[in-house]
Amino acid sequence: MSIPSLTRREFWLAVALIVVELISGMQIYLTQTILPILAKELQAQQLYGVITGVGMMATYMAMPIGAALLQKYRTGPLMLAFTVMLTLGSIISAMAPSFWVFLSGQIVRTFSGGALVTLSIGAVALGLQGRARRFTMAFMSASWVVAALAGPAYAALVTELTSWRWAMILYLPFLLLSRWLIARNLDDQTTGKPSPLPLIGSLLLGVGIGLTIIPVDVLAGRLAIAVNAQAAATVKIILVLAGVMVLGYAAWRILPPATFQMRHPRSALLVLLLWLMGCYFGGMEVIALTGHDVLGLDAKHYGLMFTASGLGWSLTAMLMGMRDTDASMVRRRVMSGASLISSGFLLTALILALTLTGSGPLQNPLIVTAALAFAQAMAGMGVGTCYIDVFHTLFTDPPVSDGLDVTTMAGASVIAEGIGMVAFVSITTTWAASAFGTGMALAARHITMWGVLALCASGGIILAARTLQR
Repeated sequence: MSIPSLTRREFWLAVALIVVELISGMQIYLTQTILPILAKELQAQQLYGVITGVGMMATYMAMPIGAALLQKYRTGPLMLAFTVMLTLGSIISAMAPSFWVFLSGQIVRTFSGGALVTLSIGAVALGLQGRARRFTMAFMSASWVVAALAGPAYAALVTELTSWRWAMILYLPFLLLSRWLIARNLDDQTTGKPSPLPLIGSLLLGVGIGLTIIPVDVLAGRLAIAVNAQAAATVKIILVLAGVMVLGYAAWRILPPATFQMRHPRSALLVLLLWLMGCYFGGMEVIALTGHDVLGLDAKHYGLMFTASGLGWSLTAMLMGMRDTDASMVRRRVMSGASLISSGFLLTALILALTLTGSGPLQNPLIVTAALAFAQAMAGMGVGTCYIDVFHTLFTDPPVSDGLDVTTMAGASVIAEGIGMVAFVSITTTWAASAFGTGMALAARHITMWGVLALCASGGIILAARTLQR
């Protein structure tokens, strides 16, 4: 596939979107790197869950609001407004004299960040068309390879030379410049739809996420309530299941009408996006637990598994984004992607079982790490195989109208992916910790978990075969 010819406006828009994606990736690694340092300085080491949980709630509560604003107002001015809001939140956190001031800045920063995720996808959908959009999304995926290397290095270097506070704000001028370039080169028009803010849906997302992340044992300790381990585990299971149910109801309210009836290909793709990304992130969230708790591996070993998965996703997505597709090719790629995710997770379960029950080369930590990294790379390649095609199809009007415009699909795609991720991650982490109170041994519960994840991902093959165009 040849490189598409771009107008000057499209070129600068594409460059700015890629840079913003790179900075967004670096922000994630930055937060992960400086969290222990800032928590120690602010005497909040027992509040890791509060920092990450409140940030997650604010992010996802902002997504449907961003989607509604995207349909009513122009994307460029909205993006600049939320970027300024994010900058202010970052400055508040960086200058915070206490944990609670830091947390207030974190809420502002993550809320604006959640809205910006939706607006950035809207910029891709509205500002670029056809091959230009595919190429841009391909290189946006590839930028995560650089982010994975540059993010931790930037955070570590700046923190060592100055402090974590400077690490939070030094990159902000580049973010502001990139967002300004997007706003200047985005020739979008508002639909002017009467789009009331989905406050109920946003609140439901916040409640659902809040229920899944409540640290029962920590909360009981702070309230001086005596709770034994079994009772705490039971309460946690109930809260997680209730949270997942609330998230499901939120998805039904927020996503376009009749999404889960899958009458049209794009509705089916939304459900597939929710399901497959949920499976993938559900696995990624617990691979470190499998490596550390079950196999006794250290951070450098299971860190390679994260890297392999991320590289598999990014590089495969870049290659797939450079090739044109039609409806039948999208169907095949989604089925192939689901197959690779399922195979990678099934191979993980098999490697785990062989390592724990047998002898031979898998008893060597380096060999078992390499084998698990290969399995996780397969899963990452599965996502990369279909990710760009799914989004490109969602943003392209079908030959026969399904009544959904591009701004609706831009917001819905981000929300569907996020809900799937939160729901699956909540279930897999709770199962890994307690096996839902079944008393299953640690090794057995992890092997079972990876097998069930593989089965869930294989369900995507059946769903794609039945609902997408041949």
